[in-house]
Amino acid sequence: MKFNFKNLRYSIVSISVGFVLSMILVYKFMLSPLLNKNSSGQHGMMATLVSAQKPLVQDIQDSAEAVGTLRADESVIIRPENAGKIISFDFQEGERVKAGTVIIKLDSEMNKAQLAQAEANLALSKLKMWRADALLKKNFGKKGDRDEAATNLKVNEAQVVFEKARLDKTSLIAPFDGIIGLRKFSLGDYVQIGQDLVNIEKINPLKVDFTLPEIYAAAIKSGQEIELDVPALSNMKFKGQVYAVNPHIDEEGRNLSIRAKLENADLSLKPGMFVKVKAILGMRKNSLIIPEEALIPSNNEVSVFKIVDQTAHLVKIKVGLRQKGTIEVLEGITAKDLIITAGHSKLAPGMKVTLEKPSGAQS
Repeated sequence: MKFNFKNLRYSIVSISVGFVLSMILVYKFMLSPLLNKNSSGQHGMMATLVSAQKPLVQDIQDSAEAVGTLRADESVIIRPENAGKIISFDFQEGERVKAGTVIIKLDSEMNKAQLAQAEANLALSKLKMWRADALLKKNFGKKGDRDEAATNLKVNEAQVVFEKARLDKTSLIAPFDGIIGLRKFSLGDYVQIGQDLVNIEKINPLKVDFTLPEIYAAAIKSGQEIELDVPALSNMKFKGQVYAVNPHIDEEGRNLSIRAKLENADLSLKPGMFVKVKAILGMRKNSLIIPEEALIPSNNEVSVFKIVDQTAHLVKIKVGLRQKGTIEVLEGITAKDLIITAGHSKLAPGMKVTLEKPSGAQS
């Protein structure tokens, strides 16, 4: 009898296929339901360990932050309106000066002579006017001569006023109380009209200029309080008050220009200093505050997990002010909600949770 290897091979293949199909049927109808049942039971029994706390309830300041620059309350550079030689100055650089004090004098001899000449011409004009008027009253003079004398009188009166004004301008005065700066001239210098000589700064009070985005246009008003940090003075804090808001919004940056004023009695602040500005826009009562790590951002939305019946529930919230690791919640939760602050990276909505420790925050 001849052994048929070909038939044997077909038999082995058929038996193998039948065995595999049998195993699949056994797994599908017997083992799979049992395994799924055990797995579901184990999943239902296990809970994720998390940390949670209730929101803090507190009043918070609504504010906007910016950077600004200090400005002198008044600032001027003294410049002569007449050309001339400086014959004296009466100040020390860096000292305080009073409004109306003569601080620089120019040579005035020529101006005095021109004033004397104008006054002499005025006296002659008055005499001619008197004579012309007297002759006209006696019918010996002409009305045209009197009119000419009257005109010359007015011209010479104006000339005297002009020369007096030019003489006065040889004395340069301080226009307001302030601190005088560094002079840019020497005694005996011949100076031209409009040449910079010295600056005067009024630095108590001071102004501060800063800008805010246009979204604050309705919130920022005259009288608003501000707080200032000055890095140059080891972040010393000062208080001020807004007194002017530019009615025109910058078209390029869409920013609003604001000016405030603050006291500087000890003169520690200087014009030109860089400052950090916080504008106080108001107070919000009973705000809900949670740790920033509780947030779960997704696209343009923010959510948190809260615990209800030992189950994690994902809720969307509306956030407000952020400050120092905390966030204000405007909508979405209440003061009684238990908010998960750690462990939420392993959570999905509906999962059972257990607290790692009792909440330390109070509502």
